[in-house]
Amino acid sequence: MPGAAPDEGADRHTGTDTPRTRVLVVDDHAIVREGIASVLENDTRLAVVGEAGDGIEALELLQQLQTDVVLMDVNMPRMNGIEATREIASRWPGILTVGLSVQSDPPTAELMCDAGAAGFIPKSGDSDEMIATILRVVAAREGSGGV
Repeated sequence: MPGAAPDEGADRHTGTDTPRTRVLVVDDHAIVREGIASVLENDTRLAVVGEAGDGIEALELLQQLQTDVVLMDVNMPRMNGIEATREIASRWPGILTVGLSVQSDPPTAELMCDAGAAGFIPKSGDSDEMIATILRVVAAREGSGGV
């Protein structure tokens, strides 16, 4: 519902009996963002609820969308993924962030996790790894009773 803050207890159903994890895809390259969204939409456990080109746009969308997971690129203009992840963790602790980067080195992953990301995947990985990481961080949160 536009203008409403995400509600952790909101119904995650899409008109069927299958709960779907709602994902916001954030990347400054439109073709990458669209490709990721397409891959995620092909998995019946996931629903892409929006796309953003930078951290500022992501924060604006999160005020309107009901989102479970933000798939966040690290390097973006205006507001990078580390700053945006830090802000999401502060403002919406029920929303999980998974870092995504062409830099697959441990320091980059560590920066994202220190900012509040629940996981990290390199862009060099495959789509199955990306989906598995999203589902794993959601399952970990649900298994612990919340963030």
